[in-house]
Amino acid sequence: MLSKRHKKERKRGKFIFGLLICGLAMLLLFWNEGRAVRTAKSLREGADTVRTISADLPDPANEGKLVHLTGQAVAPDAALPDPELKLRFSDVIVVRREAEMYQWKGLDKSKATDEYREYKTVWKEKPIDSDNFSPDHQNPRFLIDNKRIVPDGVRIGSFRLADTLTQNLTAEEKILLGDAHLSRLPDAVRQKAMLYQGGLYIAHRGQPDPQTPQIGDMRIRFYGAPPQVVSVIARQQGDSLVSYQADAGDAIAILKPGSLSAESLFADETVVNSILTWFIRFFGFIFAGLGIRLMAASLTASGSGRIGALISGWGVNLFTGMAAAALSLATVSVAWLIHRPLTGAGMLAAVVAVIFGARKYLARKAARDRDKNLNADILRLARDKGGKLTVVEVMMALRLDADPAKNALDAFVHQGVAQIEVSESGVLVYAFYDIRHLDEKSSAKGVLDA
Repeated sequence: MLSKRHKKERKRGKFIFGLLICGLAMLLLFWNEGRAVRTAKSLREGADTVRTISADLPDPANEGKLVHLTGQAVAPDAALPDPELKLRFSDVIVVRREAEMYQWKGLDKSKATDEYREYKTVWKEKPIDSDNFSPDHQNPRFLIDNKRIVPDGVRIGSFRLADTLTQNLTAEEKILLGDAHLSRLPDAVRQKAMLYQGGLYIAHRGQPDPQTPQIGDMRIRFYGAPPQVVSVIARQQGDSLVSYQADAGDAIAILKPGSLSAESLFADETVVNSILTWFIRFFGFIFAGLGIRLMAASLTASGSGRIGALISGWGVNLFTGMAAAALSLATVSVAWLIHRPLTGAGMLAAVVAVIFGARKYLARKAARDRDKNLNADILRLARDKGGKLTVVEVMMALRLDADPAKNALDAFVHQGVAQIEVSESGVLVYAFYDIRHLDEKSSAKGVLDA
């Protein structure tokens, strides 16, 4: 069993870790709001200043301006090369090479020795580190990596596209290899290679056999993007199209397939910005909730005074959700106070309303809980006293002042659970009906609900 000291240290560590997660969540949310506003302003600036031009010939009047054009994207050469494998691909402007290797994967790692007790074989697109594997389960070097091949000088009409634009070209059409491709491979590779499912199968040692793969064997596939009509928004720089630096802070470089208007391109980017903003907000809220839950769990476990009692009375889940919402909203509000003061002030007012509303709810809930417990205690005392109680007896037994004791007893009278009698000495006595059969829980709830 853990000692009190170790338990205390564990609770403190949990609290500090939760506090760190909350801090990171706040930083993420704060950064996201600044990014979202900056991007939105940059897109509006671009939409207001962009001019649509022809792809036929650069106009010096548009030098340095944000322009929109549509045209056929083509590669500078007839065939696109893969230098490592000596292959050439025609009728494409981008090639994506996918390579995967048959490797060992460690399972069931021992915490004591930091070694794996079991292994299995898998096809993976990235190398698996085998430094901690046994000598019989070492993976060879990943010889051919995944790669994206984009030629220098993709053009639209008379304009050359910068790398920031060509990286938006997607290569999704599978390229089927044939004997001509196989014959182009370097001699050392060709001797261990074969055509397989439209791509290549390369053995690590010996002859390739896809039915019985060996550790180090590789499967390689190629995907291409054919010459196609694209729409671009970028800055004209001579006969090149490059990123446009908006005054609001973001660089604008948009390329999408198809013939699209400038309005459509900016509208799409605005939607993407909105989706990304809410996506990050959601994860910021989740991380904030995780951090708060860790802190709340450590406080309730240690019974840390009023705060621990507050969380316990409210319920950890409810407290976590409300606190995470308040913290996230407050962080967003502060960020918007900097970037958009009026909206930020309104959001901050909403945070204050949430906090005060939560505080009021908690106070009322705590009062209901106190009344419920008090009613149950009075009913138990009434049973012990034979069904009759005085205000003084309730004060002495339950350590109450006169007014709370009398008000609680009067509530039972109001509900018809008890009646007031006067003793021979003139003292008011509260007589409870049929006290032996009185359902304590239902009576207490009835008084509470009233």
